[in-house]
Formats: sequence, C-alpha cells, structure tokens
Amino acid sequence: MKRLALVATVLVLAACEKKDAAPADNAAAATPAMAPAAAAMDTAAKKMDSLSAKVDTAAKKMIDAGKGAMDAGKGAMDAGKAAMDAGKKASDAVKKP
Repeated sequence: MKRLALVATVLVLAACEKKDAAPADNAAAATPAMAPAAAAMDTAAKKMDSLSAKVDTAAKKMIDAGKGAMDAGKGAMDAGKAAMDAGKKASDAVKKP
C-alpha cells in the first residue's frame, strides 16, 4: 500500500508540474512514465488478490476448527448424558427391591 501511495503521489506531482515543452513532447514523455506505474499497480493488485485469498483460507480454517470443537463438545455432552442415564438406571435398580 505504501508503494501504491508513493506511485500515486509521484503521478500527481508530475501532473501538477509546470510544462515547458510542447504538448506532443509531453504526451511522448508521459507514456513511458505511465508504464512502470501501471506495472506497479498490477503488482499491487496481484498482491492484494493473493492476500485476500490467504485471508479467506484462514477464515475457512477457523470456521472449520470451530465446527470441529462444537462437534467434540456435542459428543462430550452426549457421553455425559449417557453416563447420567446409566447412573439413574443403576440408582433406580438399587431403590427397587
């Protein structure tokens, strides 16, 4: 992002400078100067795309991990309920002669 801001600043300063040459010379001079800026912008865009893909992947992994933890918690609750039911049946068996 810093590079993109630097490129934008350079372009703004270049556009605001006083032009001494003829308009045909300015157009010819501006074309080569714009090519590196476009390449830098493309590079920045590619980096942002790859970064957003990494963020999406990390978010998906976190969601999947959360779901796994929830499933483990549900399994523990089910096991606890089964143990409680077994304890209740044993208690009822002891109470009844």
